[in-house]
Amino acid sequence: PRLARQHEKIASGSLIRKDATYLITGGLGGIGKVLLKFLAENGARHFVLIGRRQYEVGMIEDLQLPEVRISYESLDISDESAVKTIVERLAHSVHPLKGIF
Repeated sequence: PRLARQHEKIASGSLIRKDATYLITGGLGGIGKVLLKFLAENGARHFVLIGRRQYEVGMIEDLQLPEVRISYESLDISDESAVKTIVERLAHSVHPLKGIF
């Protein structure tokens, strides 16, 4: 399998919403960063990135975009209990969870 650049914009009226939160696993990796930028360019404004590393100052500052809110949660995606907890919390937040990548 290979990744290929896609130069088309998402159609208007798409499923990406600015009033929702999107969870990106491996969010600090190369694909996670590209995905965050793509979603932000297409209207998403609230993100939670998760990864196994503990948070360190400066980890997400280079990802900040105008009008975009990004937070980071340290957890292992294979920990079913931890994933269930974060999904449940985000489902009931001000900007409810609408997508997991």
